[in-house]
Amino acid sequence: MRLSSYVVGIGAALLCTTHTYAEVQVISNPHMPQSAQTCHTPCSAQTLDPSTIIQTQLPVQADTFQSLKIVKYLGTPVPVYQFKQPARLSSLELPFSIVNVQSLGWADDVVVVPVAEEKGLDSWYVGYKWDVVVCTSCDEYKHLGWRFSSVTGDHSFYALIVAHANERGAESVSASGDMVALQEGV
Repeated sequence: MRLSSYVVGIGAALLCTTHTYAEVQVISNPHMPQSAQTCHTPCSAQTLDPSTIIQTQLPVQADTFQSLKIVKYLGTPVPVYQFKQPARLSSLELPFSIVNVQSLGWADDVVVVPVAEEKGLDSWYVGYKWDVVVCTSCDEYKHLGWRFSSVTGDHSFYALIVAHANERGAESVSASGDMVALQEGV
């Protein structure tokens, strides 16, 4: 076993990363009513393709960002962002773990549902507006994440809701910039 870490700037905070092996699974919104969780038909967007994962750390809205964890999935470093909804959009301020991907590939069972511009511009990612991504493989839609489109209209990406379980160690940067470094299994 060896300890390795990297220091990367993210806004005003420092990120101390240690890559760990983890299971990362794209899930439907864990805050939805139980009836929306009963569909067991897999959606094509629920297959996480490591080649589509965005490795670049994006500028985040400070009041919604909670932490960033880097885990290793199928040999690929995976940035897992932890956000909460802003109180101005939801009094519940629900937490979400998400992974950003460039595309959803051949996901023909996925629909992007537009949201009102004023809501969409209140985004986790600075300079992007969001729309909702849902899967239509069941009788009821499953909320899988969001599409983020730049306000200039020249770029978009998807943020998928994930659950992840670390086998050993973790690393994160909190909104306050506290650093945590634990061991990496090699």
